[in-house]
Amino acid sequence: MMERRELWDHLCSFSCSGVSWVVLGDFNNICSDDEWVGGNPRVRVAIEEFNSCINSCGLIDWKLEGKQLSWCNGQQGMATSWAKLDRVLVNNVFVTKFGGAVAHLLSRRTLDHSPILF
Repeated sequence: MMERRELWDHLCSFSCSGVSWVVLGDFNNICSDDEWVGGNPRVRVAIEEFNSCINSCGLIDWKLEGKQLSWCNGQQGMATSWAKLDRVLVNNVFVTKFGGAVAHLLSRRTLDHSPILF
């Protein structure tokens, strides 16, 4: 948990830069319960801290075209879990300059995460 907090703090240090920026990839966190299907319930404090970081940094969760759940645990049947762990976060400067940009969540092939094409 501490490593994540350090990452969130580091991300927020960029928020005052005034330049366009994007951070994307596997955050190993969800923003809400509807981003997790199957398996054990998620830790509420982790969800709240992640959302707090996104809001504090003034970031926007950019829309992904394609599937919305980017990770699968690889299990079968009732043991299967899906989640939106991978995302594209952008700031308002990015939206102003590149508002037409499209991010695609591609099909998962051999890995447990779906790649993002941006």
